Amino acid sequence: MQYNKNPNITISALVGALLMFISMIVGTKKNIGWLKEWSLTISMFGGAFVGTFLI
Repeated sequence: MQYNKNPNITISALVGALLMFISMIVGTKKNIGWLKEWSLTISMFGGAFVGTFLI
C-alpha cells in the first residue's frame, strides 16, 4: 500500500494542535471557562482556515 504525502495537511493539523494547546493554557491560567470549553472548536476552525489557504 502506497501512501500519498501532503505536507499541507500536516501543517494544518499542527496549527490546530498549537491553537488548542495555547487556548487551553490561557483558559486555565486566566480562569476563562468559555475559552476552555470552546478551545476544540477554535482549533478546528483555525486548522481548517490554514488548510484552506495552503491547499
